[in-house]
Amino acid sequence: GTSPSKPWRTIGKVNAATFGPGDSILFRRGGVWLATEALMPQGSGAEGRPVVLSAYGEGALPLIAGQGFTGAGVVSLRNQSHWVISDLELTNWAEEPGDRRGVEVKGANGGVLRGIHLKNLVIHHIKGIVGQGRKAKRTAGVEFIVTHDKNVPTRFDDLSVEGCHLYAIENQGIVLNNEAFENANYPGDETWENRKFTDVVIRNNVIHDISKNAMIIRMTEGGVVEHNVCFLTAFMEHGGNTIFSRNVRGTVFQYNEGFLNRSPDHDGSLYDPDINSPKTVWRYSYSHDNSQGMAWFCTDRRDDGILVYDLSLIHI
Repeated sequence: GTSPSKPWRTIGKVNAATFGPGDSILFRRGGVWLATEALMPQGSGAEGRPVVLSAYGEGALPLIAGQGFTGAGVVSLRNQSHWVISDLELTNWAEEPGDRRGVEVKGANGGVLRGIHLKNLVIHHIKGIVGQGRKAKRTAGVEFIVTHDKNVPTRFDDLSVEGCHLYAIENQGIVLNNEAFENANYPGDETWENRKFTDVVIRNNVIHDISKNAMIIRMTEGGVVEHNVCFLTAFMEHGGNTIFSRNVRGTVFQYNEGFLNRSPDHDGSLYDPDINSPKTVWRYSYSHDNSQGMAWFCTDRRDDGILVYDLSLIHI
């Protein structure tokens, strides 16, 4: 496992090891792994010395093809920090809907989890659950989620998703959430400081053929969502704005393009500053050929300072 001439061969071998600062886990380009379990390596890196999960050699991206397993991402991290995950192709398709994700980064009573960077991934054919409920909204191409924080306040800092290609996914493209905060709190209240996600960047991604939303951005304080192209969204059963926020404060959405939102009902726009999105900024973006146009507003009386300007809209 320390050279291309003597590689490990199985995902189970990787899952049995614990990695530390400066370690690399490299899959051979052109290789295919038929995964009956999640790739779930253990351990954390350190500031400036992340664990790297990526590719080596020449040819096509390494393909990790989930064989329909549920309950995790094809790649899953749990209460871990300082990882760079890049240059992999991930799938997990099945005949029946199920609790599936491409990349899952989960925190539970884990404190501050830092430095998770996703780059140049191709994630497609993730068979999730199409719908409006919580189980459906947890099935996605990429998910950053806090599930429990009663014992230890838990949040993320320094997250990025850059240069990735996500397509043919049920239910969402990219999802961020803290499930304990979701319906009972407000950005900036006494619980916010220990739960907010900080220094979040979602940039230069292409997201398409998504059954519901390309992105659901929650829990961010500041951060930026920019230079993403999203199309062919919200075409199955329920509506869904292409990019929407909830429980965020001061996040900037800019230089994004959204088109061919096919919502059959409500919520058919590029943008939605949804409930609990104070001081968000929505600007310099291009919306065209969508079911319902540029922006859908769904706000609370406390949601002050929302700015929407300099957007281009054609051919509703």
